[in-house]
Amino acid sequence: MLFKRSFKVLTIFSTFLLTLSSCSGGNAKLLFEAKKENEHLSTNLDFDKGYLKILESVNSFSSKVSPLTYDNYARDKNENFVCSPISIYMALSMAQEAGLNETREEILDSLEIDHETLKSRFNDLYSDLIYETETAKLNLTNSIWLTSNLEYKDEGLKNLASFYNTDSYQADFLNDNKGANEAIRYYIKEKTNDLIDINLNAPDVTTYILLNTLYLKDNWLEFGEELDYYPNKVAFKNYDGTTSNVQLLEHGYQFGAIYDGGDFKAVRITTDANYTLKFIVPDKGVDVKDVFNEANLKYLNNVSNEPFDGYDKKTNTYYYTNVIFPEFEASFNDNIKGMLINDLNIKSLFEQKVGESTILADNIVNYCSEVRHVSKLKVDKKGIEGAAITAIIMAGSAELEPKNEVFQDFIVDRAFGFTLTDSSGINLFSGIVKNV
Repeated sequence: MLFKRSFKVLTIFSTFLLTLSSCSGGNAKLLFEAKKENEHLSTNLDFDKGYLKILESVNSFSSKVSPLTYDNYARDKNENFVCSPISIYMALSMAQEAGLNETREEILDSLEIDHETLKSRFNDLYSDLIYETETAKLNLTNSIWLTSNLEYKDEGLKNLASFYNTDSYQADFLNDNKGANEAIRYYIKEKTNDLIDINLNAPDVTTYILLNTLYLKDNWLEFGEELDYYPNKVAFKNYDGTTSNVQLLEHGYQFGAIYDGGDFKAVRITTDANYTLKFIVPDKGVDVKDVFNEANLKYLNNVSNEPFDGYDKKTNTYYYTNVIFPEFEASFNDNIKGMLINDLNIKSLFEQKVGESTILADNIVNYCSEVRHVSKLKVDKKGIEGAAITAIIMAGSAELEPKNEVFQDFIVDRAFGFTLTDSSGINLFSGIVKNV
């Protein structure tokens, strides 16, 4: 079947018809859709040992992948940097379920979790994150995009749908590569509220793509009112040594202390829906990259820690902090394949293998050709808005073919670090701002 900017959806569970349109008028037929939970889980979830285990896995993975992404791709560029650890985590969760043997083991090791816990509690994590009111929204999607000319295993797709909230689409990467890539491009635009517009340029030998999307928006104040500016401009020292006279925002006094990390100070502010933005500000003479590290991020985002507790029991003192901070934007767009191989020891995913997939027929060669991560975050006087995608592009054929591959890493860099979490301490965005 020719694919003309349209795609079939093979999602598991409820069956109905849905038409999706691109600007060229293409249509899509939804056959099955993974069952979604609409209720935000944190309001009624008992944080039992199983769920705490997956939260600890997310925190640990996020704390190491944020500085690793920065070090590999961003430290040598004079640009603001942001990544979305939870988006990468969710994409890799789908990848381990789609893989077998060494591939699955290596990914689970990097996530620091066992298969049974991840599979049984992933939907709780997914539901915990989903949130929507009139003024606040966090939307997530997981999907798999299958090429239309290969045989697939229904059981594998059912497991992705049942345990990882993964919708299944089909596109003809071989015979209509442009149309297939355009369909995914418009899907990403829709799911990220037009913040991310990217053509993945998946090759015609693509077997399937595992795709996570994330969109977040919230206001600082209850009725969307804007924060006040600090009365006087402040000299902000950029990472390159220059100084910018900028108008900063005042969040207002909020219960909570300033955390002293020894060589940095950290403060937090919250949005109307209780998303928490934490600033990690290095002391004078300390490089921001040296404090934006795994240990600090892990401690500050651990739900069992209280680094910002505003009550000093010894002196019966309550602390309230007015955080004065700049508006900023940060972004990232790169292939993080090299980091996954060299730093997280995920190697088997990128090797040509036959018969080691829960998705593909056993005679099909399969390997990952690229892991594309894109993220954007804007913080201004009204609130926060961000989006991210992680796309794991799998390629192959019916026969093994020798090929040469060149792995090249690209880079991006610095002045304060930040991490943006939800009410459960899950790291949604994390990065470094160098210039404002």
